[in-house]
Amino acid sequence: MSMMKQMRLPITALALAGLSALSCKGFVDGGGSTTAGDNGSVTASDQGTAASTNLTPIPAGGAPAEVVPVANTGPQTMPATPQIETPAPLPSPAVLDAVKAAQGRLGGLTTSVTGTNVRFVDCANASACTTRLEATSLTSLRDLLQAVEKDQGGIGFVAREQLDAYTGQKFVADVTLGGSATRPVPTDESELLVNNDAP
Repeated sequence: MSMMKQMRLPITALALAGLSALSCKGFVDGGGSTTAGDNGSVTASDQGTAASTNLTPIPAGGAPAEVVPVANTGPQTMPATPQIETPAPLPSPAVLDAVKAAQGRLGGLTTSVTGTNVRFVDCANASACTTRLEATSLTSLRDLLQAVEKDQGGIGFVAREQLDAYTGQKFVADVTLGGSATRPVPTDESELLVNNDAP
């Protein structure tokens, strides 16, 4: 290879590097135009241009600051407004009178049968009241049911045994007073817990 060819390669490489540097400077300056006194620093007008074209200015230290994308968390929803609970409507005076009358009659019957009491009375249904009677023995429950049946002229009932860790064994009966479906109270107390599906 001749001496001239060996010299052309470094000169060509230097020329290409110079053109590349001028091209980059032209891109940063916004078109390659230079003015007198341009020392390569960023001016206020350059910052405005960078801001208007959404370019990130290069800090004096070197590389531009890294832009961190914001994660898309989806549409933001406001927490649900808590619903204010409305109180249950008070029972009518007629219902209160029916409950009071039934409690009075049943309470009088429980005083004559040892170990029995009335758990509650519900007369919300205008046609018939329901009550829960409880007793400490099956015999006491049978005696109370017979007394209520005689007083009401017929009742519907479902009796069952109830076991409780604190109160022990009890026998309860859910009784319908004044309903159309009645069930005779058996004389044998062991039959109280049989055929509970009968009306």
